[in-house]
Amino acid sequence: VESLPLADAAAQLVLCVNVLPHVVDLGSAVAELARVLAPGGVLVTGLIHPVAEAGIFDEDSDELRVRNYFAAEEHAVPLGEGHVFHQHRTIEDYLTTFLAAGFALAALREVPGPSGSVPLYLDLLLTRR
Repeated sequence: VESLPLADAAAQLVLCVNVLPHVVDLGSAVAELARVLAPGGVLVTGLIHPVAEAGIFDEDSDELRVRNYFAAEEHAVPLGEGHVFHQHRTIEDYLTTFLAAGFALAALREVPGPSGSVPLYLDLLLTRR
């Protein structure tokens, strides 16, 4: 995502799902998304909700225990028999990075997890100014 094989302003729509938490340099990645989008183009991105990333969900009590929400840190996430690394960021971190890169927020949706009581995903619809 930091070096897309597209010309400047070549895309009208970019879909980026479950990618940005893996990116170490968010600013560079977002600048690249902005580069390939034409003015007025649309970026749809979905990611694990930052609150869910900073917490542990207890299914028995239907509680999300959040700790260190504001601490920008890398952490391992289990995936099959291995793991991947996520960069924890706040909602503010994501939005300020997008806005600084020339995007405008068109819509924000917080998608609840299975219990319906805590957020699991964060979906953003952004347009390139």
